[in-house]
Amino acid sequence: MESNKLDAEELVQLKKSQQEFINVRLQVGDVEINLNRLEQKKKSLLFDVENKGTELQTYVSSLREKYGSADVNMETGELVMGDDS
Repeated sequence: MESNKLDAEELVQLKKSQQEFINVRLQVGDVEINLNRLEQKKKSLLFDVENKGTELQTYVSSLREKYGSADVNMETGELVMGDDS
């Protein structure tokens, strides 16, 4: 009759396999948490992009009202008037 007990090597391998399985599951959970955080960050940044784009357009419109259509040298602030200004 066979023994009703795993031998030492089988028990070590079983424990090792079980721990590896648990570790992989924990890593999957960590990845999911990080993906969720990244998705939330992405949503926040997309919201900021929309707001900053709107702010920029509003400011550009106010400058056009004041100076007309012109290109701006972003280094010096000098206005380069187009032919229709």
